[in-house]
Amino acid sequence: MVWEMIQSIVADATTDSLETDAFTGTDYTTLQITVYIPSGAAHHGYLYFNSDSGANYARSGSSNYAARFETAPDNEINLTHATNTTKYAHLIFNNNQDEIKCGIGEYTDRGSAGAANVPNTIEWFYKWTNSTAAINEIELYNQEGGSTDFPVGTYLNVFGDKQ
Repeated sequence: MVWEMIQSIVADATTDSLETDAFTGTDYTTLQITVYIPSGAAHHGYLYFNSDSGANYARSGSSNYAARFETAPDNEINLTHATNTTKYAHLIFNNNQDEIKCGIGEYTDRGSAGAANVPNTIEWFYKWTNSTAAINEIELYNQEGGSTDFPVGTYLNVFGDKQ
């Protein structure tokens, strides 16, 4: 795979969301999404594709290697814990216009302070049921809202592969 940077959005002020400009999704068969949220408040990051906030998503996974969980239908790609720690997420999705989009994701935050405590982790498996459009816009949204805006320096990076 050859990853090409599609867009990189960095918050230069506190905000409840970061959104890509529309891009030509049909140019890319696979998308890679990276998110970084600095500590500062109990943020809870979600992703929406193509401004779709309807019950068109599903997910399963495991948090800190505990029992598997499933949520279907869901209104978003649930991305992070609502913790006041620095968060990192990495996702890969197929992006074929005429197929349901499936993806995998990894999330981590530092967990409790100190070397005696392991980081928090989540392994996600996602589905977006749209089979008529390629992903051509991505929004990172803070579900907590109010005074828990994403801090300055939060970023959303989107890469694409044309193969």
